[in-house]
Amino acid sequence: MPAFAQNLSTARNDNLYLVNGGSDYTDQPAWYFIRVENVKVRAFFRAVEAGNIKLEDFGEIVESGYGEEPPDAIIASMRANYGFVA
Repeated sequence: MPAFAQNLSTARNDNLYLVNGGSDYTDQPAWYFIRVENVKVRAFFRAVEAGNIKLEDFGEIVESGYGEEPPDAIIASMRANYGFVA
């Protein structure tokens, strides 16, 4: 995945973050749930603040899709499976 601008828009639990507001190689708005490795959390926040980030460098992308926000069903799944707190 190429680097692209990001906005970290929600809270997390167990280092699971929702990153949205960026666009991918198709130039469409996209969102990503990423589980960031513990040792990389600080660097992840700095990269998000800088506005250009390769998510794979910081952990595992658990779920992703196109649009400004993930569908309610995906958010419910992240809550049920990962304890995600928005």
